[in-house]
Amino acid sequence: MASGNESAPNFLNDMKEIREDIQGLKQSIDFIIHELAHQRESIESLQREQYSRAPAEIPKRDSVDKLSQAYLGTVSTIAIVQKVFITESGDTATFWTVIDNPPDNNSSEQQTYEEQVNTLHILKENLPIDFHIISETELTSKERDEPIPPKAKLIWQR
Repeated sequence: MASGNESAPNFLNDMKEIREDIQGLKQSIDFIIHELAHQRESIESLQREQYSRAPAEIPKRDSVDKLSQAYLGTVSTIAIVQKVFITESGDTATFWTVIDNPPDNNSSEQQTYEEQVNTLHILKENLPIDFHIISETELTSKERDEPIPPKAKLIWQR
């Protein structure tokens, strides 16, 4: 039978391990908070850029084509991007970007957001556009196609 003196070092070792685990978790949480703040900045920048433009009457065909080419030229080089769809409704062109991103890799997703902002800077005219990113890893197989409207046109696929 162990005496009280022998269990004290074990207790202290256990407490030390728990404190180290807590410190590791705190660092992980701090990293996640930093990454989320960075993503929020990119999203807010995209929203400011998008909503600061006066809406056009109807997207011009050559403008939508130019925008599509510019956007596809950049996002097609990002490994996690799997498909890009477009819908045109009324006065708005909407891009639906499907990504396959592991939950612990936010840098590539962040790059996708940044390319959306860069694409907006390319346009010289006011064209009402919208972007959506859909992560395949976060959806079940049944849910994967549901966020994309049925009339969306597939314009690029890996």
